[in-house]
Amino acid sequence: MSRSRRGENGQELVEFALIVPLLLLIVFGICEFAVAVFSYDAISNAAREGARFGAISANSASANGATQTCVSPTNPIVQRTCRLTAGLRPEAIRVTPTRLAGVDTGRQAVRVVVSYDSRFVSGLVIAAVGGDPELRLNAAASMQIE
Repeated sequence: MSRSRRGENGQELVEFALIVPLLLLIVFGICEFAVAVFSYDAISNAAREGARFGAISANSASANGATQTCVSPTNPIVQRTCRLTAGLRPEAIRVTPTRLAGVDTGRQAVRVVVSYDSRFVSGLVIAAVGGDPELRLNAAASMQIE
């Protein structure tokens, strides 16, 4: 019994070394996906809130089509939109509020587009193999002016 066991020294180490990279790839993939879903959910909710805020007639004049980041926004619609992006990098968020003319209904609407460049946690590894370590996420919301 001890004779056949001697030939298997290190077998568990080799099996472990073969499985660990695959396991880590799966775990990091799940984490990256979760971060991307969180980021998209945050900018989607922010766009909807910005459109709702802009649809209030006193604020609809602020929908001028100018794109601003969340670093130091001056537009009230952009300021309201950026409040809901906690946990995201403000310099990577771009908000564009636009006033739309209603052709069919005659009513106007406010459209807010939010764009975010999400960085992958494993960005160095992705860049090392020739990939892009950033993912551009876009969300838009429109609401009629009341």
